[in-house]
Amino acid sequence: MIPLGLLIAQLLFGSIRVDADVVAAPIVHRVHTPTGPYAEAVLTRYLDQIAVSLHDAGFWYPSVELVSVFVDTVSSRIHIDLRVGAGDPVRMTHITLDGAKRFTYDRIRSRIPDRSGALATRSAREALRQDLLVSGFYQSVEQTDPIHRDGVDVVPFQVRDIAPGRIDGLLGWSEGDWVGTLDLGLRHAFGLGHLLTVRLDRMRRLETDLNVRSAWDRISDSPYSVEFEGTLIQQDSTYLVMAAGITGEVATSGGDRYGIWLEQRQVMYPDLVRGGYAMVGVRTVGGRLSDPFFPTQGSRYRMSAGSGTREDGSRVNRVSGDWLGILHSNGRTAWVGMGATGFMDSDSIRADERFRIGGASSFRGVPEAGIRSSRYIWTEIEGRYLLDQETFAFAFSGFAAATGRRPILNVGAGFSYVTRAGTFQITAASTSADWTRPVLHVRLSSGP
Repeated sequence: MIPLGLLIAQLLFGSIRVDADVVAAPIVHRVHTPTGPYAEAVLTRYLDQIAVSLHDAGFWYPSVELVSVFVDTVSSRIHIDLRVGAGDPVRMTHITLDGAKRFTYDRIRSRIPDRSGALATRSAREALRQDLLVSGFYQSVEQTDPIHRDGVDVVPFQVRDIAPGRIDGLLGWSEGDWVGTLDLGLRHAFGLGHLLTVRLDRMRRLETDLNVRSAWDRISDSPYSVEFEGTLIQQDSTYLVMAAGITGEVATSGGDRYGIWLEQRQVMYPDLVRGGYAMVGVRTVGGRLSDPFFPTQGSRYRMSAGSGTREDGSRVNRVSGDWLGILHSNGRTAWVGMGATGFMDSDSIRADERFRIGGASSFRGVPEAGIRSSRYIWTEIEGRYLLDQETFAFAFSGFAAATGRRPILNVGAGFSYVTRAGTFQITAASTSADWTRPVLHVRLSSGP
């Protein structure tokens, strides 16, 4: 039964305005249209606009009944009385993802905000489309009209699954010295949430790191995630570090996640090197952006804090976090704030345990992992201008401070462009450590 309220429809300069917040029992609309060949076209347009307004309000299958027709011979106008019923409300209880080959709605519904049962208004359907788009499971999501299928109302979306793999390449250059990271990943290849990452860091010919990480996110829709990690580090000597962890999380209706994690990290080779630790902590991941390429609103953040004990009985504490937020946007331009911080406290900290700062996805103007420190903070303000749907230019400036180094400023510019291979980004930046030595960052990111 349609709830009581008021459905306001008014013919103003050829358009209809309907209050989308309230709908009512059928009421009579009177249309005054000139006689002649345009009368039928005007009436058809009027009815179409009523239907669109009702659809936007979440009501489908409206009824239209002709009550009376009167021709005014004096004014040469036709007066048509129509009885328009709003139709039945459609709720988002049956949602389908047409085109989804691996990630059906039932498989991913626990990973996005719960909107089931809500009235299928245009704004509600658009909010769900954004949830699906930023979930990381789909390359594209398009909204289509609700339909009546197999005796139920269905709210369908047209989607295309993401590729099972990801390539993320980072490269920095400064006066002939190349430093970089190659990150190859398989995401969702063997089941929902599975991630295998192989990462190779080559930094100034002084150190080579090979990191292999495998993680299962929310196993079988449970609140638990597990991960395993191994890192082979070659500096003046070679040693192997292994780590294993488990996390239990809860998610809010808005998509924010809160969890408790346990981690065991151990130096496996050589046996003489000690310093492994067991740690317990809390973490939170939250926020959302309106678009993965050029967001115009929203924010996101990650924070983690933990405390543990080393093999020799000494304490180790670690806190880290990063954030990004849209400060202001008018659709084509956007001002973005971003930053990160980290703190580690222990009697002894190995080089591989220190935070890495610098690079295309960190404080720019510093080569990839060019700064290593146990305590740091950096922040940047970036202005972006959308050139077209696949390209935007940007300029930025920021500040960074780390233990054992003088605070530095940076300034730079670049552009980001969507290619068939992925999102290509090139950035040139300098820091106050030496303004005359710019660093060139090149990044190609493909996949989720």
